Amino acid sequence: GGLTWSPQEHESLSFLSDVHFTNERVGWAVGASGAVLHTTDGGKTWKQQVTGTIHFLTGVWFTDPHVGWVVGTKGVVLHTKQGGEPLS
Repeated sequence: GGLTWSPQEHESLSFLSDVHFTNERVGWAVGASGAVLHTTDGGKTWKQQVTGTIHFLTGVWFTDPHVGWVVGTKGVVLHTKQGGEPLS
């Protein structure tokens, strides 16, 4: 619940703007250059997902581990029904 924190490493973690977890293990983070990262182990490791955009992504929200939306600059709105594989 936030009592302790530990550094996370990933080449795309340099500039992230939002993060959302649907449970204690499954989450997404979004940010610069169309970056969407996904974790299934509570943030220990992150996998880059293909978005098809290079725009700055500012927000992410999932209603469950499969259905979610990402928004960004220039009117970008991405939606997935497969947990982000792939976003469209």
